[in-house]
Amino acid sequence: MAEAYGAFKSGGSFFSRRTIIIDKQGKVRYAQNGMPNHDDLLKVISEFK
Repeated sequence: MAEAYGAFKSGGSFFSRRTIIIDKQGKVRYAQNGMPNHDDLLKVISEFK
């Protein structure tokens, strides 16, 4: 999974923090390196409804 979503750091032996939201159909709806702040994340999630 880490490889599929680009979460490997250089060398492939470590992971970087990456936030990914996948909808019920399996489509990536949101991806960001690191952890977004809670307000931004809640805004993205509320747009799915």
